[in-house]
Amino acid sequence: MLAENSTLKFSEVFAAATSRSEVVATFLALLELVRLRQLVIVQREPFGEIEITRAPSPPPRQGHATPPAPGAEESSPRAPARAAQLT
Repeated sequence: MLAENSTLKFSEVFAAATSRSEVVATFLALLELVRLRQLVIVQREPFGEIEITRAPSPPPRQGHATPPAPGAEESSPRAPARAAQLT
């Protein structure tokens, strides 16, 4: 519904709602996405239109390596050594 670098009006989000429970669920979902910093909601003037946009992607953190891929073995010296299996 919200493409990259586009803005959606708050009123447009609820225009197609067919029930009160749909409005409540949608509103709670918006609040959760704001809490997770996935969306930014702005109202530029009192009683003005409320605008919803995607939050900008955070810049990569400096000094931290890219996390290993899932299932990849960690090569850090802090990784516990695996015990040899005796047969």
